[in-house]
Amino acid sequence: MNREYAQKVIRGLLKSSLVIVDVTPNLIFETLRRTGKYKLSIFDLIHYTCALMSGCVSVVSFDKDFDGLEIPREEP
Repeated sequence: MNREYAQKVIRGLLKSSLVIVDVTPNLIFETLRRTGKYKLSIFDLIHYTCALMSGCVSVVSFDKDFDGLEIPREEP
């Protein structure tokens, strides 16, 4: 896309109820604890662990790798 579109999307995210979570050593530790349980890439597993730790009710993603987990996937 172009710069104008990117700025519009970023503004929309900042106005939403989106919460930006820090990547902490605890998040990484909890992610690594789950590597044998879930068949996700390390990056998807970080996102999923963050959702678990944050009490999220769903994962919003087009990525079908999140299907069949404790937290349901919703498409945007």
